Amino acid sequence: MRRRTETLIVVVAAMASIVLIWAGFGNSWHQDLSALYFAARSYGLGQTELIYLAPDRFFGAVASPEWQDMALQLGHGDELVLPYVYAPLWAAVLAPLAVRLDPIAFYNLVLVVHIGFFLWSILLARRIAAQGSAPLWAWFGIAALIALVSTPFLNAFWHNQPQITVTFLVLLAFERYRAGAWRMAGIALGLAAAIKITPAILAVIFLMDRHWRAAGVAAATGLGLLMLSLAIAGLPLHIAFWEQLQRASAYMVLTPLNLGLEAVIARWGEVISGGLGSGMEDKALTVVESGGWGGLLSMAVLILGLALIWRVTRGAGQPVYPRLLALWALVILCGPLAWNHYLIGPLYLLPGVLWHLPRRLAAPALVMIVLAVSLPLQVVLMAGQTDPVWLMSLGAASLCAMFWLAILSVSP
Repeated sequence: MRRRTETLIVVVAAMASIVLIWAGFGNSWHQDLSALYFAARSYGLGQTELIYLAPDRFFGAVASPEWQDMALQLGHGDELVLPYVYAPLWAAVLAPLAVRLDPIAFYNLVLVVHIGFFLWSILLARRIAAQGSAPLWAWFGIAALIALVSTPFLNAFWHNQPQITVTFLVLLAFERYRAGAWRMAGIALGLAAAIKITPAILAVIFLMDRHWRAAGVAAATGLGLLMLSLAIAGLPLHIAFWEQLQRASAYMVLTPLNLGLEAVIARWGEVISGGLGSGMEDKALTVVESGGWGGLLSMAVLILGLALIWRVTRGAGQPVYPRLLALWALVILCGPLAWNHYLIGPLYLLPGVLWHLPRRLAAPALVMIVLAVSLPLQVVLMAGQTDPVWLMSLGAASLCAMFWLAILSVSP
């Protein structure tokens, strides 16, 4: 009877998640995914010169008049189409779908895949964090509740963000790594890094273990995909891709959705000086040039954090979980664009602290972290016209808290 009850809890939580996600985000326009759709459609139509067009300050505006006209022809002229900042390979791979499907059908197809990855990621995170010790029903229920109330998951599905796929691949990589399947681990991490470059730094965990073969497979996978991309899309598109990366990295968005240390410092500077920056005169979104001492401080924190992870986890019994949670939170915190939806990775792993630390410490800490990035809190603060710096600071603080919980969870 108990086993049936536990199974029922898991099934109900999974079905409720599927229904809520589809009801909330199905048949909708997804701005972030629009970049991938229109890049793939442009590639399929032979209009490759449109793929890497972008506004002057890159962020906060339509990618190009050409793409907006394309959206108008497809019946979505009033929707925002954002610039594309992924490798040409993915535009080429998805071109046949984008040419044959209208945007909403394409988005719905991706959403179905992302719902599957979401459920699978919960299971992968459990195997990484608490293999054999956390009851499935308890883990699944806690993870589903976190996803339901936290803005990172809601934003990820609101935009149908490719980060959902990237996060799944990272979790798959380290679940396989912990299981001893290092080849699959390297392939999965290399694929994640080929979609978004940031996961590449997580290969440091392989290096900490001196597992050169896993690191080598990850590097070979990334290099192989680059060679494939060059063979399919050609050198000119890759030069345009590199230039697009340079444009994107030249600016920083100060918004409640950017939780990075550099962005928080920059926004506090704006608050103290009484200005809104040199970009958009909008309290909730300001575009400024990146760099300066905030970026240097972020780099210093990253280096010190890496050193601390190495020192504390060296010789630990099962270091994969604390290393992954700590490093993932650290990388997001120290990135120039620490988008809110990047937090879904650490949040998948967060319930593990309940099985690695005393409950009297772990439970209140988990609740406070989830509260800091919760939708109710964001609604209350934004409705009260609170400056976005407070939400940004709370998000950064939640990353710091996850880092320290991971460090504290290291077992000898």
